[in-house]
Amino acid sequence: MAELADAHDSKSCGSDIMGVRFPLSALMKILGILGSIIYLYLIWRNLRDNYKSEDLVSYSWWSLLIFLVGGRLTFGIVNWGIWNDNWGNWFSFWNKSGFNYIGALIFWVLITIRHCQKNEWKIWAFFEDVIGIMYIYLAILMLAEAVNSKFNLFWLTLMMVWLITVAIKRLIIKKYRSFSWYLSGKKGFAFFFTNIFLGVLLAGWFYLVAKAGIILSVLPLAITLSSIIGLLILGEIGGKK
Repeated sequence: MAELADAHDSKSCGSDIMGVRFPLSALMKILGILGSIIYLYLIWRNLRDNYKSEDLVSYSWWSLLIFLVGGRLTFGIVNWGIWNDNWGNWFSFWNKSGFNYIGALIFWVLITIRHCQKNEWKIWAFFEDVIGIMYIYLAILMLAEAVNSKFNLFWLTLMMVWLITVAIKRLIIKKYRSFSWYLSGKKGFAFFFTNIFLGVLLAGWFYLVAKAGIILSVLPLAITLSSIIGLLILGEIGGKK
């Protein structure tokens, strides 16, 4: 459980890439920067036709910043005292490891909701547009963690969880409005539908890979349950037009 939330230190070693030898910590940094650039680019490329460019640029940068700072702050609070010898270490991303992905996602959700309110975007519709991009970003960060841990199965399997979730969203995004039982046809279906499977995948990952025990392993199913409820409310499934 702790490993899911925290990016741990690992011994530096090397890997030959195109004849240049990099320490794994350097590769992790490169992947992290690459993932951040991809996140910013995909938000602009994929959403620019439906939202004002200046609003998207503002959101993309603020959401990335809050995600990173939120994950860092959460790690420092949960592991209080780890950086208290030098308060600058709290924001020394480059030199001091430590990141809480759960906290980062919570902060990201909050800043996304705030921007939806500020720009008068429909919340569930916008989450449908942006959630796949965040999952791609998380998959890249999990790859970075895997590289830094010498391709530990823990991080590789978690990367696969996010990639499978992205694949599910891509499969459903263009088809759901043709479903006869989805009466409202409202945008947001793919967000809830994808997260139904995400909760199940995370529960299985917690139990089989993280060995978190049955109680902690069922907690991600709250994502599944809340998404089912959200989907029923959004789509008026089983109701009348």
